[in-house]
Amino acid sequence: MNKSDELEEWLEGRPDAIKQMARKYPPWNEYKIKSTGQTCHLVSYAEEGTVRVNITSFTLENLFGAERQVLGISIDDLELVLEELDHG
Repeated sequence: MNKSDELEEWLEGRPDAIKQMARKYPPWNEYKIKSTGQTCHLVSYAEEGTVRVNITSFTLENLFGAERQVLGISIDDLELVLEELDHG
């Protein structure tokens, strides 16, 4: 089963708002938060049009990156950075 099929299976029975967001912004891609310039990966979707994301920050003190979750990010504030192709 490929990722798109798995997503469709997961979306069964979910609210339409969640379905629309997840299909437009699949969770396996990397996105940029336009307002901050930070890159992120999606963790969850909320019906009011926001998402929870993981943001990895790299600093001189932490060269491997520090990951944190942020919620309440508007889906409209995301821009695709890296699309992971679905190879099944």
